[in-house]
Amino acid sequence: MRKTFAVWLIMGFVYLMCWTLMFSSSSFRWTFLYWEFFACLTCTTYVALIATGIAGIICRVNFGKGLAHYLHVEEALTKSGFAVGLFSNETEQPRPPKTSAATGITGTADEKHYGKGGQSDVGTGIQGSSAM
Repeated sequence: MRKTFAVWLIMGFVYLMCWTLMFSSSSFRWTFLYWEFFACLTCTTYVALIATGIAGIICRVNFGKGLAHYLHVEEALTKSGFAVGLFSNETEQPRPPKTSAATGITGTADEKHYGKGGQSDVGTGIQGSSAM
């Protein structure tokens, strides 16, 4: 497998270098400068070639690190009728109310904006009162 990857990497590098060397040709540069669509396709393909090379290297580095085991376990769970949708993914515990260090007031964000009980006197600027 390492030999196959080395051959793929060398072929990709040679292809990239040959394509880069085309810019030394005056006719290619003229076409690149005056045909916008050709230039756009050339740049897009060049970026895709580099991205494919990077993805190939990442896949090679991660090869043999448990994908076969993961797929086997997933298949076994599916055959046994295990339904992932029945379980929630929430692992966080409810957060305690925040205490302001400057005032020492404990409360939630809703209490700060709307007062206790969700009432607010916007016209008077007094929060948490029922002065209506």
